[in-house]
Amino acid sequence: MTSSNFIFNGQKKEFLDWLESLKISKYWLDTLSIEDSYALSKEILEVLENFEQLELTPKEKLFTLIEIYTCLKGLCVKLQESYIKSQFPLADQDQEYADLISNAYMALAKSYYEIINADSVVKLSKKHIALTICRGFQALNNALVNYSEIYKSLPNEFWPLYYRLYSNAEIFTVMNVKVKMDEGVFSIALLLKKVLILYIIDTNQLTPREIREIDNYAIKIAQYVDLKKESMEELNRGVGFYFEKDIQPEILKPETTKPSQSLRFINIVYIIKVIQFLIYEETENKHKHPVNIELLKYVIKGVIEKQQDKSQAQIHKKYSCYALIGIYNIIDFLLEKEDKMETERHRIEKADFKHKDKEEDEIDSLQLMLDWDENKVDSEVQQSSSLIKNLQIIGSSIEGYQLFWEQQSGIELQIGQVIGIIPDFRTSRNRLEIGLIRRITIREDGIIFNVELLGLESTLIQIEKEDSFEASEWELFLFGSPKYDVSILYNREHEYQVGEDISVLLRNKKISCKLGNILNSTPLVNHITLSYL
Repeated sequence: MTSSNFIFNGQKKEFLDWLESLKISKYWLDTLSIEDSYALSKEILEVLENFEQLELTPKEKLFTLIEIYTCLKGLCVKLQESYIKSQFPLADQDQEYADLISNAYMALAKSYYEIINADSVVKLSKKHIALTICRGFQALNNALVNYSEIYKSLPNEFWPLYYRLYSNAEIFTVMNVKVKMDEGVFSIALLLKKVLILYIIDTNQLTPREIREIDNYAIKIAQYVDLKKESMEELNRGVGFYFEKDIQPEILKPETTKPSQSLRFINIVYIIKVIQFLIYEETENKHKHPVNIELLKYVIKGVIEKQQDKSQAQIHKKYSCYALIGIYNIIDFLLEKEDKMETERHRIEKADFKHKDKEEDEIDSLQLMLDWDENKVDSEVQQSSSLIKNLQIIGSSIEGYQLFWEQQSGIELQIGQVIGIIPDFRTSRNRLEIGLIRRITIREDGIIFNVELLGLESTLIQIEKEDSFEASEWELFLFGSPKYDVSILYNREHEYQVGEDISVLLRNKKISCKLGNILNSTPLVNHITLSYL
């Protein structure tokens, strides 16, 4: 009998038998096949979507949801272990499975809210009310993390549900009541701050593995940061919300923000200070709190960017830009540009300059060549057939770009594709910024996609294996990255291994290097650190 049958038929015994089957050993859960895990996740989501129809007391519902959460958490861990190591985008079956888990966490949070919102809630003690709301925020936190890990936007009901849980915590005066859960002892105030902090940090541009690390740090940050509601003088450094309005939290401005009893916000400067404290603590005592310092530094940059004035942090007008999709097109484009540059150099070297006087003989011919050369070559390269010319930058931050593409035919966009962006030929000259497409939103009028910036500039290189007679291969050398100083992007068809010694041909020089850690892996490319030998 399926879950929907016993819910719609009100058969409590069958439901309780099904619930008992969820009280399973970890061994049984670990041995589930991917098909069985998918089926169980689908069944759990179906139960949660119809949970309000179950004829159970509020306390029975609460502890039923706790059992469901335990099983859901196990399924989630099992799923994450597979896609945390996999390429993106995920395979269709894995994507469906991940979507099920994310949606199930949202349905779980809604079920906790329905318990609190029911007339029968008066039968619960204050401790149980606090536990129910805590569990609701815990489910929202897990939903946020899971949606971020699979590069999906939060559903429209996420923030309204967050605000309603918050409002109920205020009404029942249980905000600071401490309750024990599997992960430790928490209060509603702590968990709701954690969710808001994760949102402020902005997980959109992080990899799944990094998101999980930041999720662990966020509870530490929440312990030091206050949720403010009266200190209006700090609004210019705050991100907050009105819990009677169903809109996502936003950067607050004193000139546009009106005092309200429902206004709540977090001071961004405090978040930065706490993260800096974690970095300092790790530096002082490496064994006390092992944290990823480079990741925290990157997070600080993102938080600082949100602290800045919107006129600096976001582009309100749309600006045209140029782009190349795919590493093959980027390499071909740069080769074409280098060929044109070389042709111009030879032409100028052979030119018979006739100067009128001695002063003109002293002109720096090399500088003259470069100044004239860039304008002409840029103009010619703009005619490249692989260059997309009708893209618009609608958002820009330290992490990357948000782009809008009105045309939807000709090139297929995928999460994980490499993209080369030239913000403006007139000002950027040879600068080609390299990124990965992390998120895609399809609209009626076009496509919006978010790009994580990997390198602010790029240079063509050739790489080959040490002591190898095989032909060298064209790849990309990246530098000026927000995360890492030096790295390379190479085609996945070329077989290189982490830690392998290679030779890099850069500006006619052969340099011995070693491949470091993989930073990003997609079906087409690997992004990997590079060190010199």
